[in-house]
Amino acid sequence: MFAFVKPNIAQRKWVEIVLLCFLCLTLVAIWFHTGKLFGGGEEGLPFYNLDNTFKLNFYALRDSEAGFPNLETVSRSTFFAALKLFYDLGIPGVFLQAGTFFIFLFTGAVASYLLLHTLILEDKKWLRIIFSIYFVFK
Repeated sequence: MFAFVKPNIAQRKWVEIVLLCFLCLTLVAIWFHTGKLFGGGEEGLPFYNLDNTFKLNFYALRDSEAGFPNLETVSRSTFFAALKLFYDLGIPGVFLQAGTFFIFLFTGAVASYLLLHTLILEDKKWLRIIFSIYFVFK
């Protein structure tokens, strides 16, 4: 699989990535163990009713904002369209929000780990995992 890498280094990298996955899953489980949604501020609760959220984000012009174009919602329309498919299958919004949080956390942690894997020399291996854990908790 990794012909240019020694087997023990490739094996250790996967162990550290699994550790990051477990850490992200643990954090998401702690945040969502009560079954409540996160929301507030300007966003409100977009995962509460994805049918309504999809309708609001599908068009660039909104009645609630006096017809002014709201272009940042157009970029979200594909994301909410994909989530609406799962919502229509009967998956609750809290699971979709928890899955979204996990994907964002895990993607960022693995990306920072792999970035430091290419940038840092082999004598400072421990910095990769420490920085990735710092990214998750930040």
